[in-house]
Amino acid sequence: MIIDKVHSNDKVFLDFEGVEVVTNSFADECFRKLREAIDNEVFRKKIAFINTNDFIQRVIISAL
Repeated sequence: MIIDKVHSNDKVFLDFEGVEVVTNSFADECFRKLREAIDNEVFRKKIAFINTNDFIQRVIISAL
């Protein structure tokens, strides 16, 4: 679904409001595979992570 949204929208916001923890395995399966499925430039321009705490930011960065 996220890949479809990336292709049909200017920007996709992945909102983590109310989320306190994201596991490494979730981030790897979701965000690493998403990055591999679309061009890196498209990923950087169209995907935005919002309302992330420091822990979630570190987990996402390590997955990417």
